[in-house]
Amino acid sequence: MRVLYKRPEDKYGKLIDVENSLEALQELIGGFLEAVSYGYNDVLICDEDGQAKGLKPNIYCDAGLILGPIIICGSDEEEFTDIDPLLVTSLRGYLLEF
Repeated sequence: MRVLYKRPEDKYGKLIDVENSLEALQELIGGFLEAVSYGYNDVLICDEDGQAKGLKPNIYCDAGLILGPIIICGSDEEEFTDIDPLLVTSLRGYLLEF
């Protein structure tokens, strides 16, 4: 699955391919997953215990300040999917380098 992955210490995220499994996503995030709506068919995945773990701030979005590593991907309401190519375009200069 194609996703945007960004750690707090990175200025920009990167597009990576990751297995669409709970274990693979938890390994990238470092804990239990929390999925937050990030547009029409997109979700932002973060560590649900980020605050309790004292994770560093990453980005600010409609859901508030997000702590720790994040994954942004698509969703078909039942499972995670590839990130929308239109979203990738709109994130250039903000979360992705040009």
